[in-house]
Amino acid sequence: MRCIALLLAAVLFAVEITALDQKLYGINYTPRKGPDYKPLNKRCSNASEIARDIAQLSKITDRIRIYSMTDCNTADLVIPAVRKAGLNIWVGLWVGANNTVYAQEKASLVKQIKAGLVDNTTLGIHVASEAIYRKDINVSTAIANMLEIKAILNAADIYIPVTVTDIADTYIQYPQLVKAVDIVSANSFPFWELAVAETASQKMYNRMYPLMLSAQKYKKQILISETGWATNGSSAGASLATPQAAATWLNDFYFLAKTVGWDYYWYTSYDTPWRHLQGDNTTAEVENYFGLYFANGTLKPEFTAMNFTKRVKLVTKMPVPTTKALPVAGAVVTATTDVPTTVAATAAPVTAAVVTDAPATTIPVSDVPVVTASVAANATGNTTAPHKKSKILSILEALVRGWMLE
Repeated sequence: MRCIALLLAAVLFAVEITALDQKLYGINYTPRKGPDYKPLNKRCSNASEIARDIAQLSKITDRIRIYSMTDCNTADLVIPAVRKAGLNIWVGLWVGANNTVYAQEKASLVKQIKAGLVDNTTLGIHVASEAIYRKDINVSTAIANMLEIKAILNAADIYIPVTVTDIADTYIQYPQLVKAVDIVSANSFPFWELAVAETASQKMYNRMYPLMLSAQKYKKQILISETGWATNGSSAGASLATPQAAATWLNDFYFLAKTVGWDYYWYTSYDTPWRHLQGDNTTAEVENYFGLYFANGTLKPEFTAMNFTKRVKLVTKMPVPTTKALPVAGAVVTATTDVPTTVAATAAPVTAAVVTDAPATTIPVSDVPVVTASVAANATGNTTAPHKKSKILSILEALVRGWMLE
């Protein structure tokens, strides 16, 4: 009997270290495993390694999201692996300051379309990832690129959502981008806003609320294309990075997304220790530790021990902010023609069911900072400096705080 009990314990442990107790909607994945200066076999996962990763990720999600077509031959290797595993895929084209990158990504997309690997079963395509935020391109170029890709797809009788991924601030600042895309693909990290993990879900709701109103105005769904929490490291402007905080955010965001109705892709699958610079305890350091899994493929202990539980009661009654679109020279938006271009300032606010399962914690809305920081990492692991919130957003959040504390 003792031998049987030990055997059962071993089996249960094996299951525990490979899966969560709930499946996530989706997760971000890259075959990149080393910096640019490494040889190909040290820089990029091969086909068998990718197949192993996708098989493992299939235990926690049914959807994979990629950032690039060409980096590490992602399209040629990852898309077939995802399809073979019976999962769905959201495809991304990387866009940088050098237009050559976009041209190469576009050519790879055309190749995948001809091969039948991008078709109407593909979940969607984002054209650029935080390129506007990084100032690699402006909003006009982002919209033009997106419309070009949409035309290529439609010419092949492929009709799937096409969008531009950027930080939520960008979408709030440029509502013409909300109007242009098929779906709002926004990255949002309370981790980069000095949040406390236990109160981060309310903070994220408050932060996203103006975008929720804008999406409602143009009848667009919101996709959280990236959110996550580092389990280690430290950086100025970042929240406390611990395994416990990361597990808390995963738990609470999981239910926040369900409550508000957001689809999402968790950031990210595996740790990226290759980004580490010896003696550098900055952004590049914490960026190593956003994975659910260690780099060796082991699910982190704090996630194996998770029991997803509703524990937060959201405050969803919010004032309606008044914002104006910023002019963008030369912007031509033709993607959406059947939505209103204006709404009254008293338009009905976005509402969401309130989580009421006990035990619940009412989050203080005053926990909204005036200055936030966000860090974007590109497909090759380079990072950009933190950014400050626009004056408009600072004013809006001050109004939120004042209204909720009356």
